[in-house]
Amino acid sequence: MISDIPAFIRENTRVLAPSHVPELSLYLADDAVSLWQLTEDQLGELGLPPPFWAFAWAGGQALARYILDHPETVRGKTVMDVASGSGLVAIAAMKAGAASTLAIDIDAFASHAAILNAELNSVVVETSDADPVGKSAEAEVILVGDLFYDRDLAPRVLPEPWAARDAYVSVILDRSDASLARFFAEHGRATADQGLADDESREAERITALKLLEIQRHALLMYTSCAWFFDELSGIETVQVLGYAGRAIQLAAELAGVDVETPFLQRLEAAKSNLPEQGDGAQIYERHVVPAAVDLPRLVAHYAVSSLFSDYSDRTRVHAYLVDQIDSQHKSLGRSKLAVGKLRVVSEVTREHQVLSFGILHLGDHNLSGGVRELHSDEDYAQMCREVVGAFSRADMPEALRLLDKHFLELTYSLRSLFRDEQRRVLDLIVGSAMTDAEGLSARLYEAHSPLLRYLATLDVPLPPALGRLADFVLNTTLRR
Repeated sequence: MISDIPAFIRENTRVLAPSHVPELSLYLADDAVSLWQLTEDQLGELGLPPPFWAFAWAGGQALARYILDHPETVRGKTVMDVASGSGLVAIAAMKAGAASTLAIDIDAFASHAAILNAELNSVVVETSDADPVGKSAEAEVILVGDLFYDRDLAPRVLPEPWAARDAYVSVILDRSDASLARFFAEHGRATADQGLADDESREAERITALKLLEIQRHALLMYTSCAWFFDELSGIETVQVLGYAGRAIQLAAELAGVDVETPFLQRLEAAKSNLPEQGDGAQIYERHVVPAAVDLPRLVAHYAVSSLFSDYSDRTRVHAYLVDQIDSQHKSLGRSKLAVGKLRVVSEVTREHQVLSFGILHLGDHNLSGGVRELHSDEDYAQMCREVVGAFSRADMPEALRLLDKHFLELTYSLRSLFRDEQRRVLDLIVGSAMTDAEGLSARLYEAHSPLLRYLATLDVPLPPALGRLADFVLNTTLRR
């Protein structure tokens, strides 16, 4: 029986400095097996877990070293150290300026060891022996130095990622809710089906998992045979595989803030096109891949611009996204049009979703500007609508543009924001309208001067070139109709 765990720890360990973090001191054991046997003897129990709390494991030392060398990672933040063992990583976080640190380990001895080790290093850490897996975390930073020790524990946190990757093809073929439920029942975290995670946490985990799987999918597609044999870097096959790479890069940046694109472009710069006007691979990527990248704000911008030229129902599928109208207002004044609204958009691939507001002002022809932003309160959205619609109704277009810029911070969207097929359709409408105006003006000019043209024809006098071309244009247009 061990009645005084702190005393037991002091008696059976020595104060030592871990080799990779020598500025810290810990109560550490010289012999794991002897201490393990002693613990079982004292407690009168067999099959106890090894005394992980009595050693500075390699993963924990590496993570502690990183935190001490990069204190901005945790400075001023609340931190959770999962599977804390000796509390090494939690102590490093406090030394680096964390606001508070919670050291969690299901071994009760670890909590006492973390408190003792924190005292050695003149910091204070909170401790818990509650199992955190599957539960929502309040911490801003979660640190895990060493965790995946055995087959029973690892699947609870990270179940067979490669098997999940291979089985993901079933989801690609069927992205229904039922298909996703079957996939996560087989390959998701076991705790998710035991009710240990709240709905919001479970949903966030699934979105992250789907994004990771999409990174894998596009990384594999990047190596497909489309571009194995090509004679031009800017050809459709090569641009397609660059597009796959671009999607993987985009998702990596969203998930982990990792900048893969910069070194990728540096490598592409070395690949030169056979066509001088196309430049190198990096220029081709910027010209063809970057404009085609889609995220939720870009999808909303496409919807908003397109809504000026099309009628959408309350729920619309736009490619791989579902768009629900929460509110939508469209106004017209002469040739000018205004669209403001709030949408909930959901990716059918990653199930990521967001509520975004938009404001788009079309002043005729190709002159169109707008913004997309998450307006957090209903009052902010209502105020934007009142101000922008009010200025538009007064025909004060400069003020309407200024107010859109104020509420959306910057107006970054235009006709270029439309996906290519829709862009062509809308441009055809705009050009068609301009051609109708041109045909109408030409017809009126022709009618006004047709007596003169007929008179000149009776005299065998050559028609002035400008009037001759006008007559040809009007007559041909009439025949085409």
